[in-house]
Amino acid sequence: MEEETHKLTLRADRKTQEAAAELKEKTSLFVQIKERDLQIDSQRRQLNQLKEDLCQLQLENDALQRRLIADDRQRSALDQ
Repeated sequence: MEEETHKLTLRADRKTQEAAAELKEKTSLFVQIKERDLQIDSQRRQLNQLKEDLCQLQLENDALQRRLIADDRQRSALDQ
């Protein structure tokens, strides 16, 4: 009876250690996932800012092109 109790205790200890190791691994993976989520959020914000900047630059470029076209038309009209 004592030997069987000892075996069950050893088995329970081993299972406890396995569970603790698994918990530690899962916790580590969870931390890594959270860090990557933060990186993704940061990159997403940067991407959105870059898109806004690009849109603004395109608007400025369009305005400059319209101004150049108007200036060319005005020069052409003066040359004639």
